[in-house]
Formats: sequence, C-alpha cells, structure tokens
Amino acid sequence: MKLTAELTRSTAGYNVLLVEGILIADIDFKFEKNEPDKLGEIIAIAKEHQLSFRIYRTFNGLRPICVSHFFRAAAGASQRIMSDLCCDEDYIQMCVKGNIFSCRVTPKPSRIGVVRPFNFNFYDMLPYEQNNWIEDYNNKSGGHKACEFILQTSECEIPKQIQNFIKLHDEKSGCGLDLPLA
Repeated sequence: MKLTAELTRSTAGYNVLLVEGILIADIDFKFEKNEPDKLGEIIAIAKEHQLSFRIYRTFNGLRPICVSHFFRAAAGASQRIMSDLCCDEDYIQMCVKGNIFSCRVTPKPSRIGVVRPFNFNFYDMLPYEQNNWIEDYNNKSGGHKACEFILQTSECEIPKQIQNFIKLHDEKSGCGLDLPLA
C-alpha cells in the first residue's frame, strides 16, 4: 500500500498530520470515563478485532493509532472501529468525508496563551499576518507537547510505512519530550 502523509496547518492555526491508510482514533474524555477504564476498553477492542494500537495521552483524551493493519477512512470497518472506540462523531464524519485520518501534533493556541478572535481562520489572513501569527505561536508552543505515548496494546509486526508514520508523528508531536501537554 502506498501511503501519503502530509503535515499541514489547520484553520485554527495548529499543525495537523493527515494520513491515508493508518487508522487514528480521537477519543475525548467524558465525565463518566476515567483513563484506566478507557485504556482497558481499548485493549479489549483491540483484542476482539485482532488489532494492535499505540495509545497516546492527549490533553483531554486518548489517541489510539492502529499499527498492525491499514484502513481506509471512509470504509465501513474504519467507522465501526472508531465507533467501538467511542470516537467523537464529528471526527468520524470528518474522516469519512475526506477519506483521511488526522491528528493534531502541536498545541491548541488557546492552551498556550495565543489570542485569536472569534471565528478565527488562519487562512483568512494575509501572508505577512500569517507569518507574524506563526512566529508568536511557535514562540509559545515550543514548551509543550501535543501527546505522550502510554502503551502498545500488543506486539505485532509493524509494516514499514506505518513505522515511518509513527516516527514522524512522534517527532512532530513531541510525545517523548518531558514537557506539559497542551
């Protein structure tokens, strides 16, 4: 399978990795769940579906990335797994509509003190305004990471393309750094 991964900037201004073929789930914590319970559920789902996930802690949840198999975002199997994992429905629909998975790899601006007006859209700014915004954002975001690695649900032979993506993800997200999550 040929994989395409792209690092881009969201309309909110943070960096996002987009990838075809590698299932990335976005699980936001709700008040009724705590992390140990949710990790147990993810491990059980991985075992049930015979998959292996690398699981990362995010500021408000978890990010499982399937490292054992390839998936198409718009396919029914992907939707079923994301639903089983209790992914945010808006995230599932975004993946299906674009047939691509995504994850934030730099902090949300509001969590690091970068002020944005209501209805902010990075791409509505002129190039010099974007450059000024990026400079301010980069100065404030350098002391934070977007996620941190927790565990892998099971050992597996990870395809080389997925290994390369995980290396890129881990580098761009700062997951191995001793920094606060944002």
